[in-house]
Amino acid sequence: MSCIPAAHVPIQPIEAHEGELWPASGSVPADVRLVPPAGHTVGHTGVAVRDGDGWLLHAGDAYFHHGEMHPDAPRCPPGLRYMQARMETARGLRLANQDRLRELVREHGDRITVFSAHDAAELRATQRQRVS
Repeated sequence: MSCIPAAHVPIQPIEAHEGELWPASGSVPADVRLVPPAGHTVGHTGVAVRDGDGWLLHAGDAYFHHGEMHPDAPRCPPGLRYMQARMETARGLRLANQDRLRELVREHGDRITVFSAHDAAELRATQRQRVS
């Protein structure tokens, strides 16, 4: 299986089956990867897209509020936290995946932009960064 080389994007599988990077196939460009994090909603998949020398990672349902990706003090409004808990398929895996995403932000934020469209403010900020 062809995956994003760790030297380019340090995303590693969190769980052998659900956390693997899925290679692009068919008519999908090689600079696109599906990243199905474990423990989140059924059918959830993130998408990584090469962006110049780095990558954009739409984290899908991995988190719903930008505060969850704060590298040192993650936070989430109670209502969103409750909703995620109700939707999760495996709590431990979901939380481990969020830890891994925070690690990516902390250690490789210069090469990878992690965002979620579930957070409208974060999505707008990411869109503005891409345009400028």
